[in-house]
Amino acid sequence: MNTNAPRHGNSIAGVLATLAVIIVIACGLIYAMGYATVENNSATTTIEVNTQQMKDDAGKAVEEGKQLLNDAGKQIQEGAEEVRDNVSGDSDAQTEVKANATTAPQAAPATSEEGASSTSG
Repeated sequence: MNTNAPRHGNSIAGVLATLAVIIVIACGLIYAMGYATVENNSATTTIEVNTQQMKDDAGKAVEEGKQLLNDAGKQIQEGAEEVRDNVSGDSDAQTEVKANATTAPQAAPATSEEGASSTSG
């Protein structure tokens, strides 16, 4: 059996299967979010999609997104101003940064006796 043979039919079937799964998930979400209702009568089945509610919710989501972006922009601007306030000088190597820094403790220098005993060993 030749395992290197091209399988063109399977790629098209894979694309169609993926598309079907996406459609089923989208329909399920629309139904679960209350945008669609299904009514069963003895003679007919009616599926009603509330497009006005979808438009209203989409508009609300856009407004909330704008507000989030505006808030993020203000926070970035405030952070940039804080950095600017903490840095003085120009862009030369002598730029001074105002920061509360403490020096790290320094280790005591090794004595000559410790150095001699460690090398003889």
